[in-house]
Amino acid sequence: MRTLRFFVAVVSAFAFAPAISLAADLEQQDVIQESWQCGSKIDVSPSVTARFSPTYMFAKSDSLPTFIAGEIRDQPGAKFSAVFADTDAGWQGYAVEGQASFSNAYASSATGRAVLFSMISTEGPGQTYTVATTQDGFKTITCGELPAPDTKFETLDYMRIESFDLDEKGHGLLTGVVRFSDDRPAECFQSVTEDSGQHWTKPSRTKLCIDDAFNELAPLPQESGPLHDLRMYSGN
Repeated sequence: MRTLRFFVAVVSAFAFAPAISLAADLEQQDVIQESWQCGSKIDVSPSVTARFSPTYMFAKSDSLPTFIAGEIRDQPGAKFSAVFADTDAGWQGYAVEGQASFSNAYASSATGRAVLFSMISTEGPGQTYTVATTQDGFKTITCGELPAPDTKFETLDYMRIESFDLDEKGHGLLTGVVRFSDDRPAECFQSVTEDSGQHWTKPSRTKLCIDDAFNELAPLPQESGPLHDLRMYSGN
C-alpha cells in the first residue's frame, strides 16, 4: 500500500509539470505588437488569451455573437484594450487602444451592432475616447474618436459617459459628465453620431445630467462562460 501511494504521487507531479511550465512560459512572453492600432486583427493564441482580462461580456443573442471586451497585459505595465468575438468563422480578435481600458459598452442583439468606448487610463486631462463599432456582428469593426469637451481640465479630469442610445438608422445620442477634481460643480455634455458611432460631434454643454443611466454589459461567469470558451479555443 505504501508503494502504491508513492506511485500515484509521482504520476500526479509529472502530470502537472508541463502545465506549470507552460504557464510560466506564457507569463514571460510579450504579446502586444508595435504594429497594433485600432482595428488590427489579433491572433487568438494561448499566449494572448492567457494575458487577457475581461471588462465586459455579452452572451450570443439574435444577430450579435458572444463577445468579450477587456485588456491584454504585458510586462512591465503595458496593456492594450481589445475585443474578442465568437463569429461563424471562430473567435476573432481586434486591438483597440494602447495603454487603455474600456469605459463603457453598448450592444443591440436585434441589429448586430455594438459600440465600445476605450480611453487611455494613464494620467492626463480631458482624454478623448477611441470608439470601436461593429454593424455586422463583429465580422468587421471600424474605429472612430469621441472628442473631449471644451472645458478647463485638471490632470485627473475626464468626461465620464453616462448614457447612450442608438436607433435602427444609426442615429445615437450620448450624454457625459465631468466631475472635477477641484471644487467646481460638475458639467454635463452631449454628443451625436449619425453613423452608429464611427463619427461624433464635439460634446456640447447641456443642462440635462443623466447619472448612472447607461446600460452596461454585465460580467458573466469566467469558469464556464465566454472567457473559458475563448481560452479553450486558443488551446489554453
